Amino acid sequence: MVNQEDFIALPKYEKDPKKEHILGQMEQFGIHLIIKEKGVLYKKRVEHGSHFLKELQKLELLSEEPVIKSWQYQDVDPTRRD
Repeated sequence: MVNQEDFIALPKYEKDPKKEHILGQMEQFGIHLIIKEKGVLYKKRVEHGSHFLKELQKLELLSEEPVIKSWQYQDVDPTRRD
């Protein structure tokens, strides 16, 4: 997982992202979409029932590598929802 400092450093994305710019979702520090636009990574907090989440895979960051190289997809386990 990404460490908290790297996550906090990601800028917030204020508008609705285009689908092709969304890399996935991450639930480490609340539910966030992770967006890449013009080579920059952003985070956007979304609600549990967000329509974006129904179409996306869960995303997990591994902290052993630099943030931008460490995106790894993982299937969402519906039984793990809080």
